[in-house]
Formats: sequence, structure tokens, C-alpha cells
Amino acid sequence: MENVQVAIIGIGAIAESVHLNYLQENDHVTVNALVDIDLERAASVAKKHDIPNVFQTIDELIEQTHTDAVLICTPNATHIPIAKKAAQHGIHVFIEKPIGIDLEAVNDYLTLTKEKNVITMVGMTHRFRRDVAILREYIDNGTFGNLYHVKAKLFRGRGTPQGWFTNKELSGGGALMDIGVHVLDLAWWLMGKQEVQSITGQTLTTFGNHETKYISAWTSKNKKLNADHVVNVDDFASAWIRFKNGAVINLEIAWAINGEQDDGVQLELFGD
Repeated sequence: MENVQVAIIGIGAIAESVHLNYLQENDHVTVNALVDIDLERAASVAKKHDIPNVFQTIDELIEQTHTDAVLICTPNATHIPIAKKAAQHGIHVFIEKPIGIDLEAVNDYLTLTKEKNVITMVGMTHRFRRDVAILREYIDNGTFGNLYHVKAKLFRGRGTPQGWFTNKELSGGGALMDIGVHVLDLAWWLMGKQEVQSITGQTLTTFGNHETKYISAWTSKNKKLNADHVVNVDDFASAWIRFKNGAVINLEIAWAINGEQDDGVQLELFGD
């Protein structure tokens, strides 16, 4: 198999603690560059992991290296602008969830990828869990009959991430956009990706503006983006999503609650 030259753009917690380690364990991949507006941090991580190139922009990466694919781990609002530059040069793209914060911009980008024959994948990783694969097999075999209702939730006790995550201009949203997309995608996928008929829901900022101590591994590593403590996004969301086949997803998401937190994504499936 041909060795794939991969660059990581946005050297935050998810890039360093997850993606970089797995990529460097893969014999078919070479991480050829790190890109971050905080060049000092990128250089520090590159030195630790023996990566030859560091840049501040994707433009520098494209001009100075041969790169086959990029992993985009930057704030949500920057995903599509960066991905477009990669796709225009025939570079394949992995984007951390969510793919973007503007539907029209996302659709324009997807049109571009078809024109350029560029592969794009969004980090909806729960679909690939072993336990989920087993569950999906049971569903496909008809073990549960026809699924008509799914209760899908993820509650953190005090798990609001700090930094750009709570700034709507950069994140596009709060708990729903951050952890809710994983829960919703998994439930929707297991139900067969049905077509939506109607959605009723709400988003709330409950603890965000309080003097509360939070514990979250996903706090932004960018000192510049963390300088202003802005909280203008939701930390709780709920929705009732009805599909054209009559099935329903009941979704509940929280970064922070006064109550017991979940160990991970919680799904209850109801079949006939």
C-alpha cells in the first residue's frame, strides 16, 4: 500500500491526544506536518513526535509540501474554509465534527469535493465502535422488529469545555453542536437514516454564566482564543424528532447538570 502523507491542522487536545497517536501507529501513514496559528505550540508537539514540518496556515502547507490528506481539528467555524482550500488542490479531508456551522457553505463544499473527486469524512466515530457494530447487526437482522422510538442522551455533570467551545462565533453552538451531534448521528444511523418530518426542541444556557468549576479534557489549548471568557451558547438541549415513517428520536444533551452524569452515550431502542 502506498504511504499516505497526512497533515494535521489545529493542534488542540483531540489532535494531540487522539489523532496524532493513532496516525503514527499506522505503518501506511506519515504525518508530514502540523499546522496551527500558535506556531510555538505546533513546533513543540512536532518536536515531541518527530514531525518535520510546522506551518501557521494551510496555504503554507500546500505551497511547501506534498500532502495527500489533512485532518482538520480547528474551531468549527473554520472547518469549511480550510476544507475548501484542501479540496481545491485535490487533498482528501477528514473533518472533526461538526462538518460546519452553515448549511449552504457545507453544501457548496460537498459540490466542490465531487468536482475534484476528493474524499471527505466527518469524525462521527461512534458508528465504528465494536458494540455498535454488533447492535447494528441485530437491527439489520430484524431482532428488534421495526424500531419506532429511540431515547438518546448524554449528560455530563460539570463537563463544559473552556475556550472557543463556548463562543458561538467560533463554535456555532454549544452542547448540542459539540457532543449532541455524536448522540444524534448514532441514533439516526441505527434507525436507518430516516427522512425527518418535524422537529420540536429547545436549547438553554443554564450554568454557563455562573461561577462554576468545570472538568473537561477538551478545553481549548489555544491561549489566544481562550483570552476572553465568552459564554453565549447552550449547555442543555432537548428535541423530539419525528420521521416520515412514524419513528421518533427523543434527544437530551447536557454539558452540565445538577444530577448524575452518564458514562457515555446512552441509547434505548424500542421495537415492535
